[in-house]
Amino acid sequence: MLTMTLALAFSAAAPSLPSAEIGGYFEFEEPWSQHTIIAASGGGGHSLHFVAPELSGEVGCGSTLEGTAESNTTEDIRLSAAFTNCTVTSTGAKAPIDSNGCWFTFKMAKAPVDVAEQTVQLTCPVGQKLRITRSDCTIALPPQTFTGVTYGQATNWGKPALTVSFDSKLVFEYEGGICAFLGTSQTGTLKGSQTLKGWRTDGEPAKVDVEWDDSLGHFVSAVEHPTITGTENAEHHLDFIAESIGGEIGCKKSTYSLTGSSETAQVTAVAPTVSECSTTATGAAVGVGFNGCSYRFDAVAGTTSETEQKIDLVCPTATGVQILDLQSCAIEIPAQSDIGKITYTTVEEGGDHAITLDVNAEFTIHAVNGPCTMLGTTQTGTLKGSVLVKAFDTAGEQVDLTAT
Repeated sequence: MLTMTLALAFSAAAPSLPSAEIGGYFEFEEPWSQHTIIAASGGGGHSLHFVAPELSGEVGCGSTLEGTAESNTTEDIRLSAAFTNCTVTSTGAKAPIDSNGCWFTFKMAKAPVDVAEQTVQLTCPVGQKLRITRSDCTIALPPQTFTGVTYGQATNWGKPALTVSFDSKLVFEYEGGICAFLGTSQTGTLKGSQTLKGWRTDGEPAKVDVEWDDSLGHFVSAVEHPTITGTENAEHHLDFIAESIGGEIGCKKSTYSLTGSSETAQVTAVAPTVSECSTTATGAAVGVGFNGCSYRFDAVAGTTSETEQKIDLVCPTATGVQILDLQSCAIEIPAQSDIGKITYTTVEEGGDHAITLDVNAEFTIHAVNGPCTMLGTTQTGTLKGSVLVKAFDTAGEQVDLTAT
């Protein structure tokens, strides 16, 4: 059965936000009298570097990311990008970057701000890509979503500001030059940091901050540092379904557990391990690789067995989960947010409380090649079934686990 990982999280939102499932949000100047102009820039030890595999030297730039906040709270920030004075750090050779109208959307994950699982989305006009031109290679960055982003506290003339730090894996496409012989699809890295500052339209500094309300929905275990284990068996199991594969995919062996969480746990993501996967229609073997991806769960305040939850699929690279050797096809599941529908039911198991996760989630999949592309490269997949989740103390004894 294709496995989902339990990751424990708070989920809350500011009263002014439209969704009770966000948990974190950006906050700007209040009372709201003028739009806040947001500018992220380098200087003071802050810069951005693009690291391309097998190419000598990093491409480092001065950069400016700019946008405007239209209210005093928001779930994400859209910033246009301009890169200046870009050079290969090892040689000083110029390597200009053309944003081609692309922009970055900074999002708040369902986690405290010190968790390095914040998400940034690179979006471009139709047919465009962000492009780096080195003397030995032309590199394109297509639209994609990446993690490995953290927000730290800073100041701007006495007003709160943010340091945005990157250690993120990105998809690079080698388009021209000698590097094309290395293969067109590569995984590169974005490193460095920017200072995110706010300015009022009259030129005065303005507040740019992040807020997190951890007083609402949460999972609770009976002990500190429990081990959380999800179990699939004849009664509880998960199957992946996509119309183009002509059947369901299940895995006989699956391992996923969570350790080190607190009694009232915050976000932790765990990558599952699966083996002996096959299609239920024909029994044909299927390779399933999570590539470091994991599922992150939260709990809406006042959770009952009727409350529909949503989960996030977070991945260290844009490749995401891969399903291979399926009727000579390959399918990829990219990182994505707010996959639903999930419900949690508290049950009694061996005299202690446990949680049954019932899953009927739809999400985007990409058919890469073979017959499964006949229905289009972008399709909808479904994950159905259930998982029984238990908590154990350090002695291996089961303890209560509930979602509220």
